[in-house]
Amino acid sequence: MTTKLCLLCGMNKANGDWAKCAGTKDGLQSKCKECQKAYRVANKEKHLTYASIYRESNRDKASDTSRQWRKDNPNYSVPKEKVAAKAAKRRSYKLKATPPWLDDTHYRRIESIYKASQRTTERTGVQHHVDHVVPLKGRNVCGLHVWWNLRIVPADQNLKKGNTYEEY
Repeated sequence: MTTKLCLLCGMNKANGDWAKCAGTKDGLQSKCKECQKAYRVANKEKHLTYASIYRESNRDKASDTSRQWRKDNPNYSVPKEKVAAKAAKRRSYKLKATPPWLDDTHYRRIESIYKASQRTTERTGVQHHVDHVVPLKGRNVCGLHVWWNLRIVPADQNLKKGNTYEEY
């Protein structure tokens, strides 16, 4: 077993104590996993800010990386309470975005759009989503959960769009 000297703590550690790095000769980071973790904890705000800026400026790459990770790790399970919390938050946005003046005709129309989306998926074999043209929680604008703000789009197109809104 070979060892390597950590640049931060100055200790020789076994190869299992290092994260991989394709850009180095030996294929390992210059700081051990312990030191990297300690650095991230000590500089949490700086790390989160950097990560946020990177994701924002590399949205497609970050999305592709995330999608690939989920595909490569199908057995990774997110805690049920985390999934439930995210779903509840989404329902909350939808409820806040649903105007009180909608009547049964409006609700039936919304329901018919969701049914049409399912039928389109079954008919074409390509997953389709119901998309809010103007997002419920966009950066610059927030739309309503009404039938005239809904459209059926292929899932991949909807996932790429995110909460963005482009005026034509």
